[in-house]
Amino acid sequence: MRRLEASQAHAGPARTVVIRTEHATPLGWTDIDAIRAQLAVELRLDDRDVEITSGLRHPIALRCRDRNDAVANLFARARSDDPGLLDRLKRWSVDRDALLSDNADVERAARAAAAPRT
Repeated sequence: MRRLEASQAHAGPARTVVIRTEHATPLGWTDIDAIRAQLAVELRLDDRDVEITSGLRHPIALRCRDRNDAVANLFARARSDDPGLLDRLKRWSVDRDALLSDNADVERAARAAAAPRT
C-alpha cells in the first residue's frame, strides 16, 4: 500500500475527515488508499496532503492538510447536493447524511476557519 505522509511544510491545519462506508466487511488497504487518493482529488489537494490515520476497522479516518478551505468546501458541496461529489460518495458506498453527521465538528471548525475575518 502506498501511504504518503502529509507534509508538515505545507500550509493549512490538519483536519481529520471520517468516511463511513456501507460495506458488510472491512475494506482492504488498496480500497482505503483509493478512497484517500480520490478524496485528495475532490479536495483539490496534493496526494501527499491526505493521509490514512485508520481504516482497517470502520470508519476510515483521513487526515487532510486543509489548504484553501478545501474541507469547508467539501462539506458545502455535500450540503448543496453537488452531483459530482454525490456520484463519488455513491461509488464509495458512503451516505451523504452520515458523512455530514460523522464530521459535524470538523465541518464547524473548517467553516469557522474559512469565514472572513472582520
